[in-house]
Amino acid sequence: MSLDDLASKLSDPSRIGLSEELAKKLGVVSREATRGRLMAQVEGDASHLGVYLLATYVVDDTDFWGDGEIYWWCIPALGRAGGRVRKEVLAGLPSGAPPHKVGSLEWMTNLSLNQPPLLAVIPPEDDVESCVLRVGFYDDDGARAGIRQHLRRDIARMRARCVAVTILGADGNLGPLQNFSHHQDEGRGRTDKYVRSRRGRRGHQPLVNGLRLGK
Repeated sequence: MSLDDLASKLSDPSRIGLSEELAKKLGVVSREATRGRLMAQVEGDASHLGVYLLATYVVDDTDFWGDGEIYWWCIPALGRAGGRVRKEVLAGLPSGAPPHKVGSLEWMTNLSLNQPPLLAVIPPEDDVESCVLRVGFYDDDGARAGIRQHLRRDIARMRARCVAVTILGADGNLGPLQNFSHHQDEGRGRTDKYVRSRRGRRGHQPLVNGLRLGK
């Protein structure tokens, strides 16, 4: 994805869970200003890496009658040298999508390879050591899921708490992500996991994960 496309996605004030007030508090700026900030992170031939949700296959929608209603959400964070995690609008904000009807052993059709959801952006900066995502998939109806309200709350918490904290646990789970979302209190057939890409000699490892929904 080009810098122009990244800037458009990162500066979009209509993203789910984002309000005009929150956008101002977080420092979300115009597309042109965002592009300028992204360019300032680039040195030499290095470029930004985007983390996307390309496809989702549901093993068990957990509904006895009819199809399930599957929604997802993601909270990103960058781990920097010394275990620091900062609030970084350019690295992405909590994101997600409303419930989508899908049955067992089916692909979710609300995801497109042409315009896949952007989960996180890894800048080409030497002190970025990892990218950690907390990803959740749940089966629930739209009214109960309240995905917009959840994400708005999570974004507000990110602004308040993700300033200068440390990584907790040898498994790489991030302390600031552990208590962000209470989605686990609702929904059935849920999966809620951490996905991590570490930096190696040849750059960040690719994120290719299978998260099973259902029992």
